[in-house]
Amino acid sequence: MQSSTMSAPITSPSPSPSHAHPFIKALDDIASKTLAPGYQYGNNNHVEYKDITTSLATLQEKIMQFSFQLVRTSSETGLSVVAKDTREILNIIMSGIKTIDKSSSDYKMCIDMGIIMFKLLAQTRDIIGGKGEYMLFYVMLLEWAKVDFRFFEYVIETLVYDTQDNTDNVDSTDTGDSKSKQHPLGSWKDMKYFLTYMKEQLLGSSNCTVEGNSQLYSRFVNKIVNLINEQLRIDAVSLEKGGTSFSLEVISAINKKLDTTQVKQCGGKWSEINFNNVTSITMHKQTNSFLNLNKNGKTTRCENDEDRNNCKDNYEAYLRDVVGGSNKIKGKRVSVIDFVKSAIDCKTKSLPTDSPIITALNEQWKSNSIQNGNLGNFIAMTDVSGSMTEDNSNPLHSAIGLSIRVAEKSVLGQRVMTFSERPTWIQLGTQDSDTFVKQVNKVLTSSWGMTTNFYLAIDLIREGIEDNKLPREVAENLVLVVFSDMQMNNASTSIRDLSARATLFENIKLMFAKMGERLYGEPCKAPHIVFWNLRKTTGFPSLSTDQNVSMMSGFSPALLNVFCEKGVEGLQQYTPWNTLHNSLNNKRYSGFDRIFKQVV
Repeated sequence: MQSSTMSAPITSPSPSPSHAHPFIKALDDIASKTLAPGYQYGNNNHVEYKDITTSLATLQEKIMQFSFQLVRTSSETGLSVVAKDTREILNIIMSGIKTIDKSSSDYKMCIDMGIIMFKLLAQTRDIIGGKGEYMLFYVMLLEWAKVDFRFFEYVIETLVYDTQDNTDNVDSTDTGDSKSKQHPLGSWKDMKYFLTYMKEQLLGSSNCTVEGNSQLYSRFVNKIVNLINEQLRIDAVSLEKGGTSFSLEVISAINKKLDTTQVKQCGGKWSEINFNNVTSITMHKQTNSFLNLNKNGKTTRCENDEDRNNCKDNYEAYLRDVVGGSNKIKGKRVSVIDFVKSAIDCKTKSLPTDSPIITALNEQWKSNSIQNGNLGNFIAMTDVSGSMTEDNSNPLHSAIGLSIRVAEKSVLGQRVMTFSERPTWIQLGTQDSDTFVKQVNKVLTSSWGMTTNFYLAIDLIREGIEDNKLPREVAENLVLVVFSDMQMNNASTSIRDLSARATLFENIKLMFAKMGERLYGEPCKAPHIVFWNLRKTTGFPSLSTDQNVSMMSGFSPALLNVFCEKGVEGLQQYTPWNTLHNSLNNKRYSGFDRIFKQVV
């Protein structure tokens, strides 16, 4: 017969913390530690600076963080964060300007920060020297319009007119000459796209009254319609002043428009297309069409169409002239992402290396590279981990393209360091990678993985210097450009001199300082680090005031030019804030500071 009583559970004594084994106490202490205020763990458990609350005291840091995370995103949540951050920063700035004594340093700071934010708005849309982003720009511009509509009135004009000529007065108008000395920040297409976005945001919004939103939308429409009417008036005045000469100019422009690629295609006159007049984007998108090829890039689309076949012959002859140097192809407006996607597409379709599709792509890339100057001792470090495939792989594609561009312009030669689970040192420019398409394919065949072990890549650079006992100047004169979403693995215990509770930049400095002590008997400065963010997250690898580091973001190679002709000593004194300030010190934005002061 079984006993009805149950035995008591076996328990082990639990010593009080004061009597715990030293080993247990040590681990308990580590586990109980929390991060200091201002820090957080990133997606892969690496310590990073967190997004700070907007206030007068934190304004510089907040703007730096805002700029670093100003990256293209298809996420509605991400765009909402851009709107919220813009609104909060502008509220602090405008409140300070209205309430703080004008003789105080805080008032001057608010003015300076307002100008920086206004120029950052311009840089975000600038299709020549800036990020070239339109949706981020529209989101920010709406918030500026809510602060004071005169900001919108000025900015919308800079999209289609010379950004230097229209700076003296918000309400000024041109009286005749519509010729611009330099390319505007955007184009007339922005008028349509901006109004479409505004209609969705205002008339489809429940954030405020429908009547209030309708009034604001009406003001947007009226301003843009007036802008179009004003351009028609300018043309009419010029016609009256110029007489026959201007008439011929207008007629010539109209004829040129009627001679566009699309008109020829629709009219069944493919063989009459003048490829010297084809825009870079049309050239990139319609290469297959010009060659009379199907999407697979191999089979003929219209075999018996004489007009299409003649167009193909003309295009191939044009490409031969381009390769031979007797003609040029446009490529400046094609995005880095589209270049890389097309190169991957060539590999996917197994196109032969002598395919005219590949030839056109390589030649357009060469044309695009002209916009960048030469760089110093730069090494591109390319994140190819799994998280880079988010947002339609835009971060990954831009990282590959920007890295190849840095390698092309670096005085060190064409080298790229990729990193994921382990790093790979890639030599470009050899026979297997002497063209852009080959270079993309070579990077694609490097070691890939889902994790982001960035420190192994840094340690490989450290190892090359230390094992070969190279002079300290070799390390200190390097510039490492890290193209990544900054979601690195936590510091690995397999690599010496790392702290699991330090930020990315702090650990890099620590690694090179310790290397210097071993190699030279004293700490060594780290290379200048450029953290180039390619995906919107919530963390930051350094502060705006840290020396010998820069923070950039976006997909445009034009932004690299801020580092051209900068000496080693200059870069070592650089801070993220200096870098941002210098990137905005662009003559294309020369009117924005004057207009900001005029409005406020």
